Amino acid sequence: MWYIISGWVYGQPPQEIASQVPVVASWLKSLKSAGAQAKNSKAKSEKQKILRKTTDTRPRLSLDMAAALLEAGFDVDDVHMSELGNHINSLDSYRGLVVPGGFSYGDVLGAGSGMSSTIIFNSKIKKIFSNFLDNDKNFALGICNGCQFMSNLDSIIPGASNWPRFSRNDSEQYECRLVQLQIEESKSIFFEGMAGSVIPVMVSHGEGKAILNDKDNNVVARYVDPSHNATNHYPFNPNGSQNGVAGVCNDDGRVMIMMPHPERTFLTKQYSWAPNDWQEYSPWFKIFDNAYLYAKKN
Repeated sequence: MWYIISGWVYGQPPQEIASQVPVVASWLKSLKSAGAQAKNSKAKSEKQKILRKTTDTRPRLSLDMAAALLEAGFDVDDVHMSELGNHINSLDSYRGLVVPGGFSYGDVLGAGSGMSSTIIFNSKIKKIFSNFLDNDKNFALGICNGCQFMSNLDSIIPGASNWPRFSRNDSEQYECRLVQLQIEESKSIFFEGMAGSVIPVMVSHGEGKAILNDKDNNVVARYVDPSHNATNHYPFNPNGSQNGVAGVCNDDGRVMIMMPHPERTFLTKQYSWAPNDWQEYSPWFKIFDNAYLYAKKN
């Protein structure tokens, strides 16, 4: 377990942070992943698909995600939505599916739901997705716009019936900055071994407010205030999500969605400042390492 206090994000000098809050992360020091080792030894990597969307206005976000997955040891294919049902009729050769951020179907509100509708209302493409998601050896991850998209696929994701929907930020504006997340106890395969950690992460969205159903379950991370308490208050909670919810997983933890962008800061050098005992990787790299280990095990 390790902690970074909120002063890092909101202006407290780094040396004060280092003196006030110990960083205890034995797994962080040895985070050179099994995947990276396999890649370096030219061992066979697990296949991973990154799904991009029609008129994706931010292709760099796909590159950020691809870089994190490649570093973890995956073979990565970049697939456009238009290929599904035409050139690609099955995802059986893949172990993972990742839908990254970036506005799909143009830079407009509700783009994630527009993308999901092309799957739900197309029986051929729907079957491709449902077959993949039903396989308990596979995993899936949706980030930001990909989170919005996958939240609307809950009818074909096992154990996702209580997932939230995502609506416009309470601030009624685009929010782009570092915030703090506390990792919750959950079944998420991505956050295995990380519960209790408080980690700065990038948010970059205009429609990130989680609207919960009647149950607050399978929550994987929450926005927290300077005292590390889940919060609904701006700016610590950038969108007004109920109970500070930033992400959820399905019942068995194989499928996870979250609005923040861990792929933007998986390397320590992507932060403007980091504790001295962080080495090449930031703590966020562990979610990609965990995914690789899960794929190898299955």
